[in-house]
Formats: sequence, C-alpha cells, structure tokens
Amino acid sequence: PAEKPQFDGSRVTEAKALAERIIAGGAPAPADVEGWTTSAHIVLLEVLEAHAANQPLPEAQLEALGTAYAYNTTKNAEIRMRFDLLGLRSAREANITDALDLATSQGRMKFTRVLFKALKPVALDRARDAFRANEQKFHPICAKMVAKDLEV
Repeated sequence: PAEKPQFDGSRVTEAKALAERIIAGGAPAPADVEGWTTSAHIVLLEVLEAHAANQPLPEAQLEALGTAYAYNTTKNAEIRMRFDLLGLRSAREANITDALDLATSQGRMKFTRVLFKALKPVALDRARDAFRANEQKFHPICAKMVAKDLEV
C-alpha cells in the first residue's frame, strides 16, 4: 500500500517483558496489567505457555498469577483458555477442572478441541468422561474431531 499504517507495539513489548520477569521468578501484582486489553493478556499468556512447554511454571506461581491478574475468575473465554493451557502444562488441578468446564460449556471448536487435546496427556480419563457426557451438545464435526483426538 502507498501508506503503511502505524501500529503501537508498546503493549506487546510490555507483555513480553512481563512474561520474562515472571519466568525469572518475579511476583505478579495487579498493577502489572492495569488497563490492559484482552490482546495484551493473550500475548503474556502465550509467551508463558511457550516457555512452559519446556519448563512448566510452579503451581504456586500459577496460583499467584491467577489471583493477581484475575485469571482464576475471568469469564473471558480467550484469556481463560490460555490460562488453562498454561496451567495444564503443570497439571494444576484448578486448571484441569476449569478446562473441562470450559471445553464442555460452549461449542466453539476453537476452544473445545484445543482444550481436550491439552487435557489428553494430563487427565485423559476425565477428559473422555467429560466428552462422553457432553458429546450430544457438540456440533457433529466437533464431536467427531474430539472423539478422534481422545481415541474414544
């Protein structure tokens, strides 16, 4: 294009810097994320989850994150899913329970399939039971794909 739009990447930079501080063991505080958009929270959680793929965060650190940034109580499905994915890397019980609830409470494959796939290595039997109990609620394509993922 003749004119390239200007984008403010300061929030992304801020979110990545906060993720690095948390990875290094820094304590989260509510003021860290004051005024943040959902997108900034997503960046933070995705950076943390990428790190957790190789080195899961301690459960105490996840609890502190969930409390300080209100991830334990958010109703925002985008944030909730990403926090659950982060917690599943550590097999945190609170995230297993919430991931099962989120995966079965709405029908978007974007959330449902991703969460069931992430639950498979940490809570396979519970994931299968939850899927079987809710299978009829899902769109047929979603149900077929999740059944294949869980080998049901």
